[in-house]
Amino acid sequence: MIVIQPSRKQSPSASHRKATHRHHSDMDVTDISTRYHLDRQYGFVPQPVPFQRLPVAWERWETTLDEAAAGKLTHAEHILQLDGVQKVAELEKSRLWRDAVENMPILPIDDLIGHEMELRRAHQVLGFIAQFYAHTLSLTSPISIPRSVTLPLLKVSKELQIAPFITYWDHALDNWTLIDNTQPLSSNNIVSQTLFTGTADENELYMIDIRLELEGAVALEQLRLVAEQVTTSSEPDEALIAARLHRAATAIDSATQALKTTHKLVSPHAFYHTIAPWLRGPNLDPAHRVWEWEGADEVSGSEEMLRWVGSPNAGQSPLFPAIDASLGIAEDDKKKAFLDRVLPYMLRGHREYIQHLRSNGCPVRAYVEGRKRREKCSEASAASEAVAAYNEAVEAVKRFRTAHLSIVSQYILIPARKAEGLKRNHGYEAATPRNSPAPAAEGEGTEGKQSIGEVMGGLMGFLKEFRDATEGVTVD
Repeated sequence: MIVIQPSRKQSPSASHRKATHRHHSDMDVTDISTRYHLDRQYGFVPQPVPFQRLPVAWERWETTLDEAAAGKLTHAEHILQLDGVQKVAELEKSRLWRDAVENMPILPIDDLIGHEMELRRAHQVLGFIAQFYAHTLSLTSPISIPRSVTLPLLKVSKELQIAPFITYWDHALDNWTLIDNTQPLSSNNIVSQTLFTGTADENELYMIDIRLELEGAVALEQLRLVAEQVTTSSEPDEALIAARLHRAATAIDSATQALKTTHKLVSPHAFYHTIAPWLRGPNLDPAHRVWEWEGADEVSGSEEMLRWVGSPNAGQSPLFPAIDASLGIAEDDKKKAFLDRVLPYMLRGHREYIQHLRSNGCPVRAYVEGRKRREKCSEASAASEAVAAYNEAVEAVKRFRTAHLSIVSQYILIPARKAEGLKRNHGYEAATPRNSPAPAAEGEGTEGKQSIGEVMGGLMGFLKEFRDATEGVTVD
């Protein structure tokens, strides 16, 4: 269990910063923290504790989200399974809530500009509202997000330079608070702020992500220290480098163990049938609808931003792209294209840190390869400690990817195929709404009317390639 004392740092500035590509030797710890929102202890987990509520000027957004969560709105797919009075009641409850959303005033965001944490909270709240709105509509109804949500969400997203849609950052990384404020942040002292279903499974799903990220933070810091040493010292201490690489490998294995707790804490049935439907974006809409955004043309740059409205997923986490880049794990064209697609869903600072690592010449791997060359040229029989520890870290990444494949298979692929089989057997197909079919969201890898099973089947092959490519990265 990780136990870390709460940070007292000020929230980072929201000013836009252009990414530069410098070696670790040119960058101090403060620069990494303020520029890239990367904490030495917490990694990508935000500090201080994320905002739980916006200032009073935007209270209407907060109360609207509160009403959706407290009212336990029923997803449109689940309403289909209800009968009689209960179905009518749920439809009416959802309709009244959506009416309230449509009648919300269009709140200006001018006073949020320059306040990073408030902007993040606004993005999260509006993103959740958009999901509740879209997924309580009948599957035969077109989806048109009201101006009261579209305009501020696009403007906030533009300030943050992040996709105008709920992301992994919104539902996982920035969606936690302390259970006991008198105690430090730890894996058993965190709870989600906002849930779609209000279930323990959904809370644990998001908190597993936080625990995994906290373990991974240890690896990130050790790899940063190695990169710093090999780029600043004319005679790096190999024993110290090996020790740090070993600690990085151990931390990656701890992240893998955190991931594996999913089997114990989250039911595959609850994930696929209860939680996942709320997280789907246009690329996985069950009725293949185009999501329209009222008033979007009033916000400059909206057309470009609205290319990035794919479903949130763990691929939007910055953790393993950063670990891969720190270790110098090579990118083929497919992996490069994948990373380029998911970067817009990450917090700007995290995205820029990954880009920095991807372009800094892979100093850790370069050092290890140099040690291996000297080892081969030397008559000494002792193998390089650094080479062995580096390979240990790479193997730990492979073990994580193997565990991730198992999760994807059990929680998405198998349930999706079972669900599609039941639909075929019962002759069920959702009625086609007026604005169907939807084209694939840009960069999300879906084409036309692919089923979720087909999409995930393709993803499994893709993830296996990632895992297998890691195997060939060890320095031999």
